[in-house]
Amino acid sequence: GGLYVASHNVDQLTNPMATQMGLMYTVAGQTNDVGYFRPFVNQSRDERLLLMKEVFRISDEPESMYGVTMDEAADLLYRDREDRLLDTIVSKYLALKRIHKFVLVGGCDARHVPKDWPAQMDAKVAAALNLPLVWTSNVASYPIPGEPDSSLVARVVQACVALRPRGNLAHVPLTGVILTDLAESKFDSLRTKISLELAREGINLVAGLPWHRKLHTRSIRDIAKALDAKIIYSANPNSLEGVHVGSIILATVTVNRILATVRQRTTLIERVSSTTIPETLVSAMRTEFVKFTRGGGGQIRVKDVGQVMAAMGYSPSSRWLRSVITEVDRTGAGEAPIDFQTFLRLVLHRRDREESPDSPELAGPLIVTHVGRVDILCSFLLAAQSANFPRVAGILLTDAPDESALMPDVMQMLKGLRVIGIPILCVPLDAFSVTSRLSGNYAGTPPGGLLPGGLLTAASRVKLQVIQDLFAASSCPPFIRAMMEDRVGPTEMTSHIFLHSLATKAKAQKQRIVLPEGEDWRVVVAAADLLERDLVDLIIFGPPDQVKALGQRNGVDVSKATIIDPHRAPDFDEKVKLLTKLRAKSGMTEAKARELLLGDYIWYGTLMMQLGEADGMVSGACHTTADTMRPAMQIIKTAPGMGLVSSVLFMLLPDRVYVFGDCAINVDPTPEQLADIAAASAQSAAALGIQPRVAMISYATGMSNTGPNVDKIRKATALAKAKDPSLLIEGPLQFDAAVHPDVAALKCKGQSVEVAGKATVCIFPDLNTGNTTSKAVHQATKCVAVGPVMQGLVLPFNVVPFAATSKDIVTTVLVTCVQAHAAREIYPGSLVPP
Repeated sequence: GGLYVASHNVDQLTNPMATQMGLMYTVAGQTNDVGYFRPFVNQSRDERLLLMKEVFRISDEPESMYGVTMDEAADLLYRDREDRLLDTIVSKYLALKRIHKFVLVGGCDARHVPKDWPAQMDAKVAAALNLPLVWTSNVASYPIPGEPDSSLVARVVQACVALRPRGNLAHVPLTGVILTDLAESKFDSLRTKISLELAREGINLVAGLPWHRKLHTRSIRDIAKALDAKIIYSANPNSLEGVHVGSIILATVTVNRILATVRQRTTLIERVSSTTIPETLVSAMRTEFVKFTRGGGGQIRVKDVGQVMAAMGYSPSSRWLRSVITEVDRTGAGEAPIDFQTFLRLVLHRRDREESPDSPELAGPLIVTHVGRVDILCSFLLAAQSANFPRVAGILLTDAPDESALMPDVMQMLKGLRVIGIPILCVPLDAFSVTSRLSGNYAGTPPGGLLPGGLLTAASRVKLQVIQDLFAASSCPPFIRAMMEDRVGPTEMTSHIFLHSLATKAKAQKQRIVLPEGEDWRVVVAAADLLERDLVDLIIFGPPDQVKALGQRNGVDVSKATIIDPHRAPDFDEKVKLLTKLRAKSGMTEAKARELLLGDYIWYGTLMMQLGEADGMVSGACHTTADTMRPAMQIIKTAPGMGLVSSVLFMLLPDRVYVFGDCAINVDPTPEQLADIAAASAQSAAALGIQPRVAMISYATGMSNTGPNVDKIRKATALAKAKDPSLLIEGPLQFDAAVHPDVAALKCKGQSVEVAGKATVCIFPDLNTGNTTSKAVHQATKCVAVGPVMQGLVLPFNVVPFAATSKDIVTTVLVTCVQAHAAREIYPGSLVPP
């Protein structure tokens, strides 16, 4: 099983990893075989991967736990190779999935993606991985002042419905949502109401989580982790998570000015937390406010209020900030401008309407100073012993790789103190680098810097315990059980999984495939792609210099292929004699054989296959189906037990793969021939990893009608069942009843059905119906159509349409490789050269 979790937070105040950790705790409680995967990471040793590894004791190497780095993704997207990007992600995910019972996939983090990141990338990846998609959002954390619950519920549901994939990804189901930071005082009521309304929209509320203060604080431990700082001293290193940090004060001036700054900010906080602010402090607040104004207009964005408050010494909670934002900007975006007077009004009069304290959380400042400023260090150590001076959260010494950077006498003094009341940290960075990292102006830190929620690390024991408890109390047990039992989300094989399976099987058993149309640029480009991925050994026909030159003109290299000009091949005369011998009973002469071999390369390739020099052939870019199949039908013959040669098309829709037959060969097959086509098509589907559920298509369903055409389908179905009782086959079925569960439920009411509504293989009554239907589906859905893929021959000959793309040719070659390997296992005695 598996689950894809994407985040759509309104702001950066909620860490999306919290919900993923909660889901991991929930899943780990039901199985000890759980893995974690991220399609995209910032770097190969991503902190989020290491967090999961350490907390859940995952033994997988970090390199196996992600698809691509963001730089690799950006490069592939720039080169218009989204298909290769998705293939890489699918390949690495499936490799991890094979060794775990359940894999949680963490989607994109909006805080870490480029501005030009493609829309709906999470939906694309979830669809490619064939996983149920769940979104996590904090949209419910923005109640509008005075808004009734019914309005909030409607707004939240509307936002959740808007998360459904759109356009050509509309087929990807939104399985559920996780809502975070719900108001505590109305939590049970809101969760129940939202859950009911979402259910009406067909969306599960996987979990509704209340706002929790402990998840929205930054601590000294967070500071140390963000800066990779060393702890020189702490009375209890295990308690650093409980030391909350408010503002950052850069101590570069004299001691008396720094002490005055700390006291002034503390006094300001106390005044702001009351109901009035003395005029003497308004000036100090204005000074901090002006630092954040933009464009000389004397205004800030309302979402910058938190930064202004932090500069004054606050560590404002996410809930307090959201309440301030929605008072001014009901969209929650926080872009609305406010002037200083509005700022004062918000700070003085805005109060949370929750049960918890109604003011921003108070936290001590962190003093940042150079390791040589012993005067500042000693002053704050002394101040920490005083009951009459504001307490600071800690002291951070810059330009200090470790404690040896302190003067020896200072270290001796510290060691001799009985009690040091505040933590002391050191970093080798200078003051500018420290403030840059903490403010987010450094590539290695999250956008926005060390936000009010701080960090989430393996050492964040308090936060991790809160997350575990919240999910245990607030998740939806029925959904979790269904998820663990693989009863949620898509169940059919998707096109990306299908293509990956083809490539994996082809590479595991490399085959020699002939491409006789080396004069076509699409064939050459496809060949280069296959050779670059080392999936197949290719034999390309054509003058070697011309084939290589064609590749160069199209920016590809086919030098790894075996390039043969049949007209100048040293064994050409031997092939002439062989063709004459094989077709002697049909009046073949040596002169006719030479004419055929000179006229069309396909004859030469067919003889190579007859001699065991090649395993399969793909043609059609420059040849008709008849031209491609004529040599095969006359030389290779049908496989044992197969009464006729037929064809199937693999229709690669985004959310599933259908097998259509026969769409290219048999004009008006008899019931006996239709039964053979059904059996062969089921075999072709199974060989390529598709569970065959065969629907015999007609204009009637079940016993709803009679007539020659319907009776023909009914008889063919009975013959196929008699020939192979284990085959899942039903007919006659109309196409909609065959593939759509709701239609099947109506048209097959009261019947026991195993195929109707979930068919994977559709057998059409004649060539007219099959060819027309396949082209209609192809054009209407713009899906990839692979084939016609021939079946019933000892060795595979496959055809691509005249309008085939290079990608179509690549896929058909891979199908041919899988067929060739399967043929040698099924008919080993039939491949002996004459």
